[in-house]
Amino acid sequence: MSRHGSTLRIFVPSAATLLTDHRGHGEGLIAWELFSGLAERGHELVVCARRVDARSIPPFEVVETGRGSRWESVEPLAYSLKVARLFHRLGGGRRFDLVHWLFPQGEDEVLFSPASAAFIIGPHSPTWTVGPRKSEMGDFVRRTARPLFRARYERALAAASVILASVPEATGAVPLRFRAKTQLLPFGVDETAFRPSSLPTTPTILFVGSLAAEKGIRDLVDAFVRVRARGRRARLIVAGDGPERAWVEGRRQHPGLNGSLELVGPIPHSNVPELLKRASILCLPSRGEPFGMVVLEAMASGRPVVAVDGPGPRYLVDDGRGGYLVPPADVPALAEALLRVLDNPARLDAMGRHNRRKIEAELSWRRVLDCLEEVYAQAVGRGRG
Repeated sequence: MSRHGSTLRIFVPSAATLLTDHRGHGEGLIAWELFSGLAERGHELVVCARRVDARSIPPFEVVETGRGSRWESVEPLAYSLKVARLFHRLGGGRRFDLVHWLFPQGEDEVLFSPASAAFIIGPHSPTWTVGPRKSEMGDFVRRTARPLFRARYERALAAASVILASVPEATGAVPLRFRAKTQLLPFGVDETAFRPSSLPTTPTILFVGSLAAEKGIRDLVDAFVRVRARGRRARLIVAGDGPERAWVEGRRQHPGLNGSLELVGPIPHSNVPELLKRASILCLPSRGEPFGMVVLEAMASGRPVVAVDGPGPRYLVDDGRGGYLVPPADVPALAEALLRVLDNPARLDAMGRHNRRKIEAELSWRRVLDCLEEVYAQAVGRGRG
């Protein structure tokens, strides 16, 4: 039941590109858990997503919208118009108290601003830093339409009662004149599904995520080679799939590893709690990680985290108390941080207990939903006023 005693009717025009209850740690899984928690508290939700892949029946109404246009250059505007028509067809402000656009991607994404209901945008998250890409045919159209997109995006920000950010750095994505109404709201973790357990007898490092260059998997494997070269009887478990998988497979044959690198491939999200029980440490070597849901899951499981310093890990991990943060692309520093935890069982245990306490106090879904309900109540109150 809602802690505010009243339930709301909420329209979600964009929950995720793929809404799912089992696939990985992406936005679709976060959206599923967030809106399932709100529905369990009695709120009525209509949730839109371009695609849906679910194994269970959602406790909220789902609309699989598909794309707005076959042309990528005008997709944001076409999709916004599509969900705006759907909102009005379903009753608009006569039916819904509040509209929540969950994952804004920038000034060419949120082009929908309802006038008849309270409006929330976010949480914003920092964007991945990517290198130059090849030009495409739609780039000219997108550049030409950018003034229109930016004007509609700023109109949406002006209409929003509250703008949310998942980590402090994400406020930089919000134009300066709108930052006064920006609030911090991180994502949460189910502290009942992820619980502390006894540590494995063999010190074990765990990586869970996409095997992609930006996730830093090569840095971790090379750092692990250094750990083993120092005579440590440690193991590395790599869970995930992606373009770097063949490289990891080849690296398993390194003479210094001697069978200590286990590649388990992609796993459903429901298997992550058991996988964390096999780990002593979670390592997230991503370069510029915007958030890092697996970090929360490891912390809830009472495990230390060694991560590359980035917007998400910097906010989630208390450096020196819950784990260590290291500079990007610094393999020696990553190896040393892993050794500092592995070589000190008392420190490993203390860091794990610190992380669990932080989850219970600040970052469980229960705490996050409490905060989100307060944001909703403020927004609806302002709208009614």
